[in-house]
Parts: sequence; structure tokens; C-alpha cells
Amino acid sequence: MEVECFQRVIVIYLEHPTVINVDEFAVAWSERGPIARNLTAEFEQSVYKGMYEEDEEDAIVVNERRTRVMKDETIYEEEENDKRAENESEDSKNSEDPEFYDSAYEQSEDEQCLLEKDDRDLKVDEKINRDYSYKKAFMPRQELLYQEITHSMPPEKISIFKSLDDWAEDNILTHLKPVEKCWQPQDFLPDPAASRDDGFHEQIKELRERAKEVPDDFFVVLVGNMITEDALPTYQTMLNTLDGVADETGSSPTSWAVWTRAWTAEEKRHGDLLNKYLYLTGRVDMSQIEKTIQYLITFGMDPGGENNPYLGFIFTSFQERATAISHGNTAKLAKKHGDLKLAQICGIIASDEKRHEAAYTKIVTKLFELDPDYTVISLAHMMRKKITMPAHLMYDGRDDHLFQHFSSAAQQLGVYTANDYADILESLLATWKVETLVGLSPEGRKAQEFVCGLPPRIRKLEERAQARTKQPPMSVPFSWIFGRQVRLL
Repeated sequence: MEVECFQRVIVIYLEHPTVINVDEFAVAWSERGPIARNLTAEFEQSVYKGMYEEDEEDAIVVNERRTRVMKDETIYEEEENDKRAENESEDSKNSEDPEFYDSAYEQSEDEQCLLEKDDRDLKVDEKINRDYSYKKAFMPRQELLYQEITHSMPPEKISIFKSLDDWAEDNILTHLKPVEKCWQPQDFLPDPAASRDDGFHEQIKELRERAKEVPDDFFVVLVGNMITEDALPTYQTMLNTLDGVADETGSSPTSWAVWTRAWTAEEKRHGDLLNKYLYLTGRVDMSQIEKTIQYLITFGMDPGGENNPYLGFIFTSFQERATAISHGNTAKLAKKHGDLKLAQICGIIASDEKRHEAAYTKIVTKLFELDPDYTVISLAHMMRKKITMPAHLMYDGRDDHLFQHFSSAAQQLGVYTANDYADILESLLATWKVETLVGLSPEGRKAQEFVCGLPPRIRKLEERAQARTKQPPMSVPFSWIFGRQVRLL
């Protein structure tokens, strides 16, 4: 085989003496083993030197060799065609296995053997390698608690939500604002289209001067709030997992689907505005913030909704109120630190959250009206799990306990506390008139008793926890503020 291949090189050289560098071929073939090296030596001693002899006798010898080589080439090509046909027949037998043959490459026998060996090696620990290399890199660092139960709502209750489509149009969509009447992030930021003379750079300078007076712990909380808002794709995904109210086509005309899309569009402005403001301050590490957002969206959330709209709307009612409180308290702190523009930004976001809370609580109010027993059981079920914050799987690539540290900073600044949690539950119980429900099943009455007694229990537990806490403050570095440390109680 190697002799024949080398003869082909001779033919090419004889036909195109100015194209092929024979010395380079000699080096290349000398690396292929003793057979090739012998051929190279013979070639250099005979053909290579003889080709430049101008006498007639040598020319005849060269022509005879050329004729003989061309005949050998014909035989070689016929043998190659036979082998190619055999290989194609073998490939057709294995064409159903996508891992056996890659049509993008024509592989030599040696290459094919190596690939088959690699396939065998990979299959030894295929599952372990796949989990570690692909899935594990995109899974949260915390344990997921509520993955086992899905589609827990009895199928017959789906008809309740189908029957409420017209009601939702008249009572829920009214809590949305037309796009043309909504504020936009640019309304609160320096105008990048303005020229230097119009004060664009001066506005940025003033913004940064105000930001200098804001302490690091406040920025940690503000960044955490912004990251929570920016993980919006996860929340829309969660709503579209709920049976009976999901947007099944991506542009469904049902009132439930219209609400989800329009709610998402309104919420998106919150993260956009806070993100741009933080970028302009120069006080935060935007690269680390962006990584945290990407991690959080990748990891998702684990609220324990079970694809059940009863549980899902109880969760959103609670969460929208919690978010409104958090942004409202952030606005108060911003004003205290002298940044009135930031106070206005946080205040208007809090106003949106209250409007959205009103819509979600109205849905649950309707469910208590139509199906009080199952609704109060669902409420107790969610409260036993505890309402988890949307960003509880937060991670920045460095701190495995980032959400706990962010929550501690929010707690000690009074932005969102355990007492707020109890206050929210107490307010929702009053709105839904849970304490006065009648005609409940034994399980329903137990659920009613549990949830109505929960707010004072939460406050007592928090008081005891505060009394027991005598550990000295610890300093925690936050990558969002370039690794600077914040003292946490």
C-alpha cells in the first residue's frame, strides 16, 4: 500500500515538476517508518536525480517508469474502489447508530478504531460523566425541597378556572395599565441622546455624587432587590406551569394568559431601571451582578406550587406584598441617605407591586368564595412549607450562602424582616376573611385553625430567636461591591 501511494507521488511530480517539493515529501515520508524511508532513499538515488539528466537514454528510462507507475496506479485505484464499496456496505449496516458514524468526516481505519475505543471508554461511566459535566453545572447549590409532587390539584377543579375567564377579564385585567400610560425606565435616568451641552454628563456626575453618600450595606440590599426583579423569566415560567391558567400557545387570548404576559411586561421595567441605575453609580461590580442574575435564572425557583393554581396564586399574593414592602423600605432609606431620585425610583416600583398584589389577592378571594374548603386547605399547605423568596437559589459563583447573607443585610437594615412576614400573613387572612369561614370539612377547620394562629406564633419565634442570638457580628465579603465586607448581625 505504501509503495503504491509513493508511486502516485512520483507520477504527480513527473506531471507537475514545478508544483511538488520533493524534498518536503521525503521529510514527510521519512517520518512514516522504515518502508517509507527506504522508498525515499531509492527515490532520491534514482528518479529524483535521473529526472534532470538530459540524455536520451535516461529519458526513455524515465518514460518507461512513468508508464509502469501509471499502470500500477490503475490497479491501485481499482483496489481502492473495491475497499470503498466494502466500507460503504458496512457503514449502511451501522447508519442507524448516530454515535457510530459521523457523515461530516471520512475516517481512516486507524481513526475509526480510535473513535470506537473512545466510545467504549465514555460508556463506562456515561451517567456519572453526564451528570457532572452537563447537569450539575446548571443545578443550584442548595437542596431542592419540593420537586416530588406535581399537578396536585384535582382535575375536576380545572373547570373552575376555565369558567372564570370572563370574570378575570372584568376584575383582574383592570389592574393593568396601558403601555402608553406606563412609566418607562428612561423617565428616571440621564438621557444618553442628549449632547454634552444639554447636561448628560453633568447628570451622571450628579448621580454618582449622590451615590457616594450611600453605605455599602444599602447597596447590597439594593442589588439583591434588583437581581430578584431581573430573574423575571423564572416567574413567568412558574405561572405558566399552573394547570388551568397557563399560556398554552405563547400568545393565548384567554384572560389568564393575557394577564401573565402583561404582568411580566410591567415587571420587566423594574429590573431594567434598577440595573441601569446601579450601572451608572460606579459603586458596584456589574460583571458579578450579571453572573448572579444568570445563575439565578439558570437555577430557577422552588416555591412548592405543585402546578396547582390555588397554591400558585396564594404564593404570588404573599410575594407581591413582600416585594412592595421591600422596595418601599428601600425608598425610605434612600431618602434618608440623601438620594431623592433613587427614593423616587424605589417608591414607584413599590407602587406597581401593590397594584399587582391587589390583582392576585382578588383571585384568591374569588376562590374562597367558590371553593372555601379546598382554598383554606391550600393556604395551610403553603404556610406549612413557608413562603420562599423568589431569589432563594441566588448564587454568584463564589458564595454558597449568598441569599442568607443578603437576607441578613435586609433584616438588619429593616428592609424586610420576620415581623414583615407575620404582618403580611395577618393582612391576607383579614382580606380573605379566613377566620369567619363556615361550612368547612374537618380538614378545612384544622387548616383554618392553623393559619389563623400562625402570625402570633411567628412573632414569638422571632422574639425568642433574637433573645438567643448573642453571637458577635461577622464580616461577609460581597462580590457585588468588589469584595468589600459588610458586617452582619
